[in-house]
Parts: sequence; structure tokens; C-alpha cells
Amino acid sequence: MSGKKTLILTEKREAGADLASTLGDKILGSDAEKLNTVAKSKGYLEGESYILAWAAGHLYAQVSPKEIDESYGLFKPFTSKEDYKMPKLKDQIFDKASTDQYKQRQIKTLKEILKRDDIKEIIIATDADEEGEAIGRDMLFKTVKKLPTENITRLWNTGSFKSKEAIDKAMSER
Repeated sequence: MSGKKTLILTEKREAGADLASTLGDKILGSDAEKLNTVAKSKGYLEGESYILAWAAGHLYAQVSPKEIDESYGLFKPFTSKEDYKMPKLKDQIFDKASTDQYKQRQIKTLKEILKRDDIKEIIIATDADEEGEAIGRDMLFKTVKKLPTENITRLWNTGSFKSKEAIDKAMSER
């Protein structure tokens, strides 16, 4: 490892491999298919200047009310209007990590990467919609307590991750 690197977070492995192939990084190269094969086995891609990691969809989910307290279940008979209010529920809601093995691997990979001290910048390059934004923020703020940098930007890519022109434009406008 030489020098500081930029961490790019994508929503899916394929998007990470496609984006990596457009960056012009000497180590990563431009063969998206080859990068996707490497990405499958490692869970991330690392080049001379960039590290790319992804979520594989939602890594965290909100616990259901019934998981918090059995009495919050949907089919509980209520004896009064007060029973329905569940006054403490809003203070008890939390998220839990997915139990899916692949997602568990990605959480572990992200934790390891986000503990590194050679990250100079983080770019959230998930899909440009509410779900993509939520997944990107979850990757950062639910995975580790302290991020390696405060330099976090958002890549708003309206084109294809396979298009060097679209990525160059998005990278220059962040």
C-alpha cells in the first residue's frame, strides 16, 4: 500500500466492478468482467488509488415491533385504546445486521476497510435514489463507530457505471 486511497461504495458488486473499470487505475485495469470475477472472491477491489466495496443490498434491517416485545405483535387483542399506543416502542426500535452469509461477509469486509488509516476520502456511489442513499449511509454509519476520514462525498451518476464519460462527469461534479 502506498499513499492514501479513495474508498468508493456501491450498492452491488457488479456496479463496483463496472465503476472500477472506468477509473483508469493501473492496478484495477479496464476489464469489468475480470474485475467482477476478482470481486466475487474478495468482497472488494483495490487498486493503486482506489478501494471499491459494496453492500449487496440492505445490510441492516429494522427489528419488528414483535421482536422488541411480544405484546407489540399484530394479532394481540387490545383491551383498551391505551394498549394500541405502545408508548415505549419508538424508544426501543433499533436495527440489526442481516443474517444472510454473503451480507455478513460484506459487513465484515467493510469493517476491516473502514478501520484502515490510508483512506483519504469516501465516495458514496450507490444508486441515485432514496434506497441507494439509505444503503450507502448504512454501510458507513452502522458498520463502524468512527470513520477513517470526514471527507465524504456523494457521486450522483445519472449514466451507466460502465460508461467512462458518465463516471468522469459524475466524479468531476461531486
